[in-house]
Amino acid sequence: MQIIVQEPVFNRQLKGKAVRVVGFDVDGDKWNNLFLVKDVNGEMIYLVAFTGKVVSFHIEDFESEVGLKMTVIEEELTNGN
Repeated sequence: MQIIVQEPVFNRQLKGKAVRVVGFDVDGDKWNNLFLVKDVNGEMIYLVAFTGKVVSFHIEDFESEVGLKMTVIEEELTNGN
Protein backbone atom coordinates (compact mmCIF):
# COMPACT_ATOMS: atom_id res chain seq x y z
CA MET A 1 0.00 0.00 0.00
CA GLN A 2 1.28 3.46 -0.90
CA ILE A 3 1.60 5.85 2.01
CA ILE A 4 1.69 8.99 -0.11
CA VAL A 5 -0.40 9.33 -3.25
CA GLN A 6 -0.01 12.19 -5.68
CA GLU A 7 -3.08 12.66 -7.81
CA PRO A 8 -3.65 15.16 -10.62
CA VAL A 9 -5.57 18.26 -9.60
CA PHE A 10 -6.32 21.56 -11.29
CA ASN A 11 -4.01 24.46 -10.47
CA ARG A 12 -5.81 26.76 -8.02
CA GLN A 13 -4.10 29.75 -9.65
CA LEU A 14 -6.46 29.31 -12.62
CA LYS A 15 -9.23 30.96 -10.56
CA GLY A 16 -10.22 34.27 -12.18
CA LYS A 17 -8.40 33.53 -15.46
CA ALA A 18 -9.94 33.54 -18.92
CA VAL A 19 -9.64 30.17 -20.67
CA ARG A 20 -10.60 28.58 -23.96
CA VAL A 21 -11.90 25.00 -23.85
CA VAL A 22 -11.83 23.04 -27.12
CA GLY A 23 -12.55 19.39 -27.92
CA PHE A 24 -14.83 16.62 -26.73
CA ASP A 25 -15.65 15.78 -23.10
CA VAL A 26 -16.05 12.23 -21.76
CA ASP A 27 -19.76 12.30 -22.71
CA GLY A 28 -18.88 13.09 -26.34
CA ASP A 29 -20.12 16.68 -26.19
CA LYS A 30 -18.18 19.12 -28.37
CA TRP A 31 -16.81 22.33 -26.80
CA ASN A 32 -15.23 25.42 -28.32
CA ASN A 33 -15.88 28.27 -25.90
CA LEU A 34 -14.30 31.03 -23.87
CA PHE A 35 -14.90 31.00 -20.11
CA LEU A 36 -13.85 32.65 -16.87
CA VAL A 37 -12.66 30.24 -14.17
CA LYS A 38 -15.08 30.65 -11.26
CA ASP A 39 -13.56 28.08 -8.92
CA VAL A 40 -11.12 25.20 -8.74
CA ASN A 41 -11.65 22.35 -6.30
CA GLY A 42 -9.19 19.49 -6.67
CA GLU A 43 -10.31 17.40 -9.63
CA MET A 44 -13.17 19.77 -10.55
CA ILE A 45 -13.10 23.13 -12.32
CA TYR A 46 -16.08 25.49 -12.51
CA LEU A 47 -16.30 27.85 -15.46
CA VAL A 48 -18.62 30.73 -16.32
CA ALA A 49 -19.56 31.33 -19.95
CA PHE A 50 -20.10 34.88 -21.13
CA THR A 51 -23.82 34.11 -21.15
CA GLY A 52 -23.62 33.60 -17.37
CA LYS A 53 -24.09 29.83 -17.52
CA VAL A 54 -21.84 27.89 -15.10
CA VAL A 55 -20.38 24.61 -16.33
CA SER A 56 -18.10 22.18 -14.56
CA PHE A 57 -15.54 19.67 -15.78
CA HIS A 58 -13.75 16.80 -14.08
CA ILE A 59 -10.03 16.47 -14.65
CA GLU A 60 -10.62 13.24 -16.60
CA ASP A 61 -12.21 15.36 -19.35
CA PHE A 62 -8.71 16.75 -20.05
CA GLU A 63 -6.56 13.65 -19.51
CA SER A 64 -7.03 11.68 -22.72
CA GLU A 65 -5.36 12.39 -26.06
CA VAL A 66 -8.76 13.03 -27.66
CA GLY A 67 -10.21 14.87 -24.66
CA LEU A 68 -10.65 18.54 -23.98
CA LYS A 69 -7.79 21.01 -24.24
CA MET A 70 -7.66 24.16 -22.13
CA THR A 71 -5.66 27.27 -22.97
CA VAL A 72 -5.23 30.20 -20.59
CA ILE A 73 -5.84 33.52 -22.33
CA GLU A 74 -3.21 35.97 -21.15
CA GLU A 75 -2.80 39.59 -22.16
CA GLU A 76 0.62 40.46 -23.50
CA LEU A 77 2.05 43.69 -22.13
CA THR A 78 3.94 45.84 -24.57
CA ASN A 79 6.18 48.83 -23.92
CA GLY A 80 4.25 52.07 -23.65
CA ASN A 81 0.85 50.42 -23.08
